[in-house]
Amino acid sequence: MGNMITDEKLFSAFLSGDEASFEVLMERYGDRVTAYIAARIEDSQEAEEQMIEAFARVVSARPHFKEEGTFRAYLFKTARSVAIRFNREYHRHSHFALDDLMSEPEALTDHLKTIFDKERSEGLGLCMEKLQPDYREALYLHYFEEMDLAQIASVMGRSRIAVEHLLGRGRLSLRELLAEEGITDAL
Repeated sequence: MGNMITDEKLFSAFLSGDEASFEVLMERYGDRVTAYIAARIEDSQEAEEQMIEAFARVVSARPHFKEEGTFRAYLFKTARSVAIRFNREYHRHSHFALDDLMSEPEALTDHLKTIFDKERSEGLGLCMEKLQPDYREALYLHYFEEMDLAQIASVMGRSRIAVEHLLGRGRLSLRELLAEEGITDAL
């Protein structure tokens, strides 16, 4: 992270009255949380409203974070909860889809392009969509949000061991699907 102020310090400063700190957090995570929620509710228009709801819930809970990375995990866990509640209220089936994540926000697209060329990226997206939703979500949080096992466990409401299994099985399934598409050196 270098000299960048941690999320936890920014949130603490916000709780102490520094409104600009919260704006920095919104800039850092607004698009990413919106894309994450959109993947769960499959409605990119509504996802922005739900992102605001997720941030509002974090603010109203006023948690105090001691370890680096805990704010992000808490925010994504809250976003997941908001998306599940939204789906329940509108009687939608809750699962994790990658369509919105593969096209939005621009930072994710740039990240994908550095790993895969356009053809591989499309192949990866198609293969990821074929995975079980829990595998997709765990792989996304690990590889694209760069969360560690503890953070993913917190977001998904699973144990660390369960997340290890999801990632292992997800990688294996994805590797098999990618091989079917002729992509053998992606994982």
